[in-house]
Amino acid sequence: MATMVQGRVADPMRKFRFAVHTTDARLPPGRVGFSEIDGLGLGDIDTDEYREGNEPPTLRKMLGLTKYGDITFKKGLDLGRHLESWHELAKGDDPDIQFSDNSGGPRISPNVRSESLFVSLMDRVKDEVIYRVVLKNCMPKQFSYDNLSATDSGVLVVSFTVSIEGAAVVQPGPFSVPR
Repeated sequence: MATMVQGRVADPMRKFRFAVHTTDARLPPGRVGFSEIDGLGLGDIDTDEYREGNEPPTLRKMLGLTKYGDITFKKGLDLGRHLESWHELAKGDDPDIQFSDNSGGPRISPNVRSESLFVSLMDRVKDEVIYRVVLKNCMPKQFSYDNLSATDSGVLVVSFTVSIEGAAVVQPGPFSVPR
């Protein structure tokens, strides 16, 4: 069934105008530009089957755990090393940031390396958000460079993969993470 908007059939959302927003101090404030996002989803819910011997000969389905896949962001490499810095911080390889546990050894606090990101689909013409997904508790997982070639004059693309603990559709507006 087609969705109606103001008496006419609504067009499907386009996927070529999007922005990623963050409120993290380690990343540039506001929008972070990417050329591609792969793996965006709202999670997969496991189902468990159960039946007792005195029940009808059909299995009952019960909802189980929700699992979230990794999200990969791709963009042209720029000189503002924000994503690399976040990845280095998560690994504990940033020499400028030192944390220690009770034993005196270096460690990185889990609170330092997770952040929520907002992926917003934008109107085709206006600079207006029409759909938004929040990715909860993102943790840097992988940072890699595209292949280098002396015969290719294309843009050097980096891939930045994050693991997430949750995802939800939220109303466009102020950036707030639902519980």
